[in-house]
Amino acid sequence: MKEAQEKVLTLNDEVDDADAFDMFVQYCYLKSYIVDEELYLDSLYLHARVYVLPERLGCIDLKTLALKRATELCYRSCNENLKTGEIF
Repeated sequence: MKEAQEKVLTLNDEVDDADAFDMFVQYCYLKSYIVDEELYLDSLYLHARVYVLPERLGCIDLKTLALKRATELCYRSCNENLKTGEIF
């Protein structure tokens, strides 16, 4: 890969996202990342963007964490909808 040889990764606006990169930096320091669900109204979309970024950065553990967080968010949402009787 070009990035591996040059040791430079150029973030692409179409694929890479500043918020997702922010979560990557958090993960580098904390081995986790925090999403303020009030700040990010579409948290699932943010987790999806975080899921895509680690492939390019070589951080598969972050990809696994993002998938776990997205899955938990979906389950939580489904459970809340079942409790309130809402149907999608």
